[in-house]
Amino acid sequence: MVAFSDLQLNDALAETLGKLKIDFAFQPIFCNNSLKRVGYEALMRPLGSTPLQLIKEYNMKNELHTLELATFFGASKAYYDRGLTGMISINSFPSECFSQDESKIFFQCFPNIAKEMFVEILEYTDLNLDKWILKREQIRANDIRISIDDFGSGNNDMMAVNVFQPNEVKIDRSIIKDIHKHAENQDRLFQLIETFHARNIHVLAEGIECKEELEFLLTTKADYLQGFYLGMPE
Repeated sequence: MVAFSDLQLNDALAETLGKLKIDFAFQPIFCNNSLKRVGYEALMRPLGSTPLQLIKEYNMKNELHTLELATFFGASKAYYDRGLTGMISINSFPSECFSQDESKIFFQCFPNIAKEMFVEILEYTDLNLDKWILKREQIRANDIRISIDDFGSGNNDMMAVNVFQPNEVKIDRSIIKDIHKHAENQDRLFQLIETFHARNIHVLAEGIECKEELEFLLTTKADYLQGFYLGMPE
């Protein structure tokens, strides 16, 4: 479990985060050209429940902000504790943002993480535009990059791309599954890659679970690859 007590937090943050029993697994991300590992996505592992169950519980209590804080502070601490290197992609709710004090404390705890970080916008909670504008200012002020998770599912579509203006889009498993068999999904992926590259947005194909999917994706211009076949969360 993440030991939030090891961090230099104020009393309010220490009390809030200290109630959560969570850990993180890290799934590797690979460059398509070389299959070299270039970083990780941080995946929350709550004690006694699944991430989706925990999100549902906190959403019903109107406490998603607590999970936003726990994800960023917890994933960053676990990343350094394990001696990992390369990019770290941290999941984020489009309805939440740090306060100025929370942001200040975060970068005091992790002064060098901004250069490695992607803020990965999740697809299954509502957007709060006012909070997103504040979050975008914090992201830009620290030269952090933005990724859109699971493009093609939930709320993450072209409208989300226009709102979030990401550096990277992750193509959902629903498009990648058995892509070597389905010409329609192949055409859609080619079109998305062309569209996003024209906007200087990198493309990550996620959810690769078999050799045939990987072999097909290696023939495409997707920039990055991720999935159980390439590397399990660890």
